[in-house]
Amino acid sequence: MELSRKFSIVSLFLFALSSLPSQASFPVDVAYAPDTNLNLTVSAIKSAQHSILLNIYELTSPQIADALLGQIRAGVQVQILEEGQPVGGFSAASKGIESELAQAMRAAGKGDHLFVMTASSGASRRFHFDHGKYAVIDGNALLIGSENYSPTGNAVPGTLGNRGWEVVIHNPQIAQNFQAVFQSDAVTTHGDVVDMTGSAVMISEFQCDDLCLELDARKTMEPFSSSSLGDATFPADAVQRITSPDSSLSGLLGLINGARSSIDIELMTFDSAWPSGSNPLIGALEQAARRGVKIRVLLNDEAAFNNNGTGTVNLSSSKNIPTMKILNQFGSGIVAKIANIKGMGVDYIHNKGMLVDGNITLISSINWDANSIQNNREAAVAISSSAVHAYYEGLFTKDWQVSGGQ
Repeated sequence: MELSRKFSIVSLFLFALSSLPSQASFPVDVAYAPDTNLNLTVSAIKSAQHSILLNIYELTSPQIADALLGQIRAGVQVQILEEGQPVGGFSAASKGIESELAQAMRAAGKGDHLFVMTASSGASRRFHFDHGKYAVIDGNALLIGSENYSPTGNAVPGTLGNRGWEVVIHNPQIAQNFQAVFQSDAVTTHGDVVDMTGSAVMISEFQCDDLCLELDARKTMEPFSSSSLGDATFPADAVQRITSPDSSLSGLLGLINGARSSIDIELMTFDSAWPSGSNPLIGALEQAARRGVKIRVLLNDEAAFNNNGTGTVNLSSSKNIPTMKILNQFGSGIVAKIANIKGMGVDYIHNKGMLVDGNITLISSINWDANSIQNNREAAVAISSSAVHAYYEGLFTKDWQVSGGQ
């Protein structure tokens, strides 16, 4: 595709970085949404001693914003790249947080940056959406997951939120790998990235005004405290970077085609129909089942997005129901289900995760549709660790069982 050709040199460089072997085992902190990933996210941000590079689609969580502001004011160099044209536009909360972050960065005067990816300047965007969710901490650790930095993606424990997975990988090699991705994406020379800390005109569009009342009100909230970096820490042997649009299709197909015994998949969106034809991941799963791989696919209940109060799915726009029906026609090797999100105790499934052969765990922002795979900037890792796999397998199995799976 044209995008891939246009940025082939950068893509080849980043792919070469992603293929580097790990030198030894390394620790991985694990957590999940909605119960424990806010603790992991805030703890990882607060652990930074020197630098934070953060790429995020949505930043509306007061707790995460406060952690970032604290690090900016403490002298940690913070650079943020955020999607500037999210679906539905900027909320009042996101505008206020952006303004506060930009002003704190300008006041610190030490090279902090708040970059926004947008086509508002008239330039052609390199990515349809900047949809990744990761942070590089001190060049030594990578925080990455499926969830936006929002009150539902990183929910305060005890409140309703989404289902997702998130990890911190303590491996300088993968951290610097993603650092290269960030530095490539955040450049302003293409015209699709605006530095909010360097443009008084742009910053004026995001002044607080009445929104400051909302930001001040959050200071009276119950303080959020974190005592550990995650639920648990497990050793891993290797990690692979998978990013859209350069390597996500080949990376996902590689995980499926390499499976020998089992695949478990939990997704927000799995679209069987692409503009160019059928989703190639469908065919790969069918072939995996034919060679004896046992496959379970748990898909989000799209009724969660119904705003007319009926609690039903609009079948004309449904993506997951047609995919479920197709997968279940392939025989007993594949079982696909629509999740019981009420039984799971979540708002909806926002996860984009996969588990393979008792050892591989995909932590990802990549929805399984054409736009996410071919046009967006997305970020994922495939972690080789039987212990990390077992942790998320236990979570998946609980979700599967409450959704009627055996």
